[in-house]
Amino acid sequence: MSKSVLLTGAFGNLGCYVLDALLKKGYQVTCFDLASKPAQEAAKRYEGHVEEIVWGDIRDQALMASLLVKKDAVIHLAALIPPATDDLPKLAWEVNVDATKQLLEAIQKLNTSPVFIFTSSFTVFGEQTIDSTVKKASDPVAPMDNYTEQKVACEAAIVEHTKPWMIFRVGVSIDADIKIADKRLVRQMFDTRADNCLEYIHPRDVALALANGVEREEAWHRIHLGGGGKSCQVRQRDLVATIMGAAGFTFADNEMGKSNYYTHWMDTELSQEILEFQTTSWADFEADIQHKFRFIKPFVKPIQWIAKPAFRAFFGIPNYAKR
Repeated sequence: MSKSVLLTGAFGNLGCYVLDALLKKGYQVTCFDLASKPAQEAAKRYEGHVEEIVWGDIRDQALMASLLVKKDAVIHLAALIPPATDDLPKLAWEVNVDATKQLLEAIQKLNTSPVFIFTSSFTVFGEQTIDSTVKKASDPVAPMDNYTEQKVACEAAIVEHTKPWMIFRVGVSIDADIKIADKRLVRQMFDTRADNCLEYIHPRDVALALANGVEREEAWHRIHLGGGGKSCQVRQRDLVATIMGAAGFTFADNEMGKSNYYTHWMDTELSQEILEFQTTSWADFEADIQHKFRFIKPFVKPIQWIAKPAFRAFFGIPNYAKR
């Protein structure tokens, strides 16, 4: 009998990857999301392929409780992310923490035991330095901003949950269809020191891990680290070189800042053994993004002596090489 899954945040970038993975497995999926224009546009290609599409507010307790009936799993993606968590802290807490706790409470009242699968973030470990070691799921957390405090609060509630659960702490996860929603995110990319360690994971692999978690009971009651493995362990300079290089820019290490950040490499051996999700390498991402920007690079590269100052000015990025 096919599994029935409730997927919240179904039509965001990651949500669509997860939805594809669930449908590939033949699961019946109830999709829930906020009725934004991008979400409604993304939902069009799934009409007729999913069990139900429901629009609403994740804080609506009665609505969410009604969607849990006869579900075998809940994959909970709906959340506000930075910089919204800093700009709208009260709303972010209500959406990210209170709504998660309400879902858990509603599940506790059911006669059934759907597994609750939650996407957390590797950033709960806090700021990492050049001396930091490869992180393990058992390492202590050290939240350092609203977003990480909210993720830690959710995790604390989930591990106390008596019915099945799985937490997946996602590393740096982007695809070639990069959308910059806030200039601060670009500035952060350049403020971070060039040798900062980060572990990449393609959203498609995150989706595969979550979808596999629906049936793999050995994955339940565990916190998993979601990184792409050895082939995805890179440095901040590699992130800048890959993204900016695809667009025709070249940046040296001294053109980047000296700030620490909350990314590092991970021990994903057990997670991979159980969930079997690592299919995409950093080289695959590089190839994808080179293809994405193949028509831009020939125009930008010859004039980057003009384009780079304009780029810095637009995003408010200091010229660290002159400091």
